[in-house]
Amino acid sequence: MQSSEIIEYRGENYSMSNLPLNPFIKKNNLKFKAYTTAHWRGYQGYWKLTNEELFLTNLQTANETYFDVFKTNEPIFADWFSGVIQIGLGKAIYNDFSNYYENYLWLNFENGKVIEKRISSFISSEEKITFGKYKGKSILEVLKGKINITYNLENLIKEYVSEIITFCKNIEFDKKINVPYFEITDEVRKNIENIRNRPFTYLFTKNFLAIEKHFYVNQDENELEETEYFSNLMEKILTSDFRIIRTLNRKDCQNCEVSEKTNLINPDINYLDWAIKNVDKFAIPPHFLKIEKLKFLSNFTVNRLNSTIFEFSPILIDNKLSFSNETLTLNNSKFEKIYGITYDENCNNYFLDINIKSNYEKFGYFLDENFEEEAEDYYDGDYEYDRRSYSEYNGAYGFDDDTINSAFEGDPENYWNID
Repeated sequence: MQSSEIIEYRGENYSMSNLPLNPFIKKNNLKFKAYTTAHWRGYQGYWKLTNEELFLTNLQTANETYFDVFKTNEPIFADWFSGVIQIGLGKAIYNDFSNYYENYLWLNFENGKVIEKRISSFISSEEKITFGKYKGKSILEVLKGKINITYNLENLIKEYVSEIITFCKNIEFDKKINVPYFEITDEVRKNIENIRNRPFTYLFTKNFLAIEKHFYVNQDENELEETEYFSNLMEKILTSDFRIIRTLNRKDCQNCEVSEKTNLINPDINYLDWAIKNVDKFAIPPHFLKIEKLKFLSNFTVNRLNSTIFEFSPILIDNKLSFSNETLTLNNSKFEKIYGITYDENCNNYFLDINIKSNYEKFGYFLDENFEEEAEDYYDGDYEYDRRSYSEYNGAYGFDDDTINSAFEGDPENYWNID
């Protein structure tokens, strides 16, 4: 994680998530050497924002001093910089590779002078679904599926096929599984029951599935044994359309909730489309929906060598992310209402509505140097803001805490009994 540029604003130091010195470095063909492993960009810059103008006040590198570069020790007006700077405000959010802040002072510059100030908000890519069959999974995982997230497609495919085999043959397997839609007949249920009661061995590679036959004595030569039936079932599953999925559990092969550990291999756009239209407190961060193209596992080709051995290969296709304009408009409207922020498509950023009194009271200091004098006279207008709480039950099934405590008697699972 790189050490951020530091900027002084109204007497306090803040972290900056941009590098306004880079255009100057490129224009003047400068070569800086990093003086610590936290500065692989080659330098640490110190800045100051005063009277709506940006100044560089100091520079640390391993091979040049501030004076070497600028021939002065005085602050330098950054008239070379036009673009956006974001200054971190509030609580820092850390992960393995970077850090973020809950909010930012968003500043748009033209030749070193501020031309626009706003407060932006950080929206995590790990936002969770709090209801239904994907409860506990991140929205992004359902939107993309593992097929679009993995760095090792070969291992993902092998892991997925192995999970289907384990689901069918292991009576102790306690997860649920996504498979392509195919007809589940009594014969299928009977075959899975037989497989679980008569364990078999198999060889499984990235391209082949070979099951060991049992070779029963006195078996009719035209009668298939359970391992052959199972090999046929695996072929039927793998050659079905993976874009139309269903969920199986080990007990009865019927639709049910997907467990958190279930391997969601393909995107489930239809479910998200339904959730946007039908679940009051659900919306997808709009920048997620700017994805132009997604991979889907369509099905597998199967080349059968004998009754229990076949070769398989995945077929991948590209599809556009297909939400209707009606769904996109509804989603954006719900998102703004739920989170109290507005998505600016041109900036690809989220901004607080500063006309909300609570937002102005919290961030007006950063936007207006006369904030303290004007705060008492600030007009809140007629803005209606949703102040319902969802923290006690984590927004279970899309309902607020008061509804669960009253209508569901404090138990979110009672939602099934509502009219």
